[in-house]
Amino acid sequence: MAVAVSLVPVGLGVRMLPGEWGNVAGGILYAGLVYALCGLVAPRARPVVLGVAAGVIGVGVEVLQLTPLPGALLGPIPIARYILGSTFAVGDLAIALVGAALACAVDSAVRRGRGGVGRSD
Repeated sequence: MAVAVSLVPVGLGVRMLPGEWGNVAGGILYAGLVYALCGLVAPRARPVVLGVAAGVIGVGVEVLQLTPLPGALLGPIPIARYILGSTFAVGDLAIALVGAALACAVDSAVRRGRGGVGRSD
């Protein structure tokens, strides 16, 4: 839970980085947040399962931006911009997958360091 909570302000902060750096870093951290939330929902799941789930969710959220739903939610629920985004970008699909893979790799390394016991968050 601490990992998920700490990723929110860090992810919002890195979005202020100049150029594409903010977008890439924010997208990777968003994927890490999704990974951590998947781990909260399924605490006994293996890292690869959580990584696949986080990647699918990240890609799904990005593809959802091709529909009118995120735009329709922005008026009544402004915070939806941070959850669903607002504009589709093909590059964000790769960022979601890379972020999920990185979160999986970090979680796997932490679990190995703990002897494979427990969750990393």
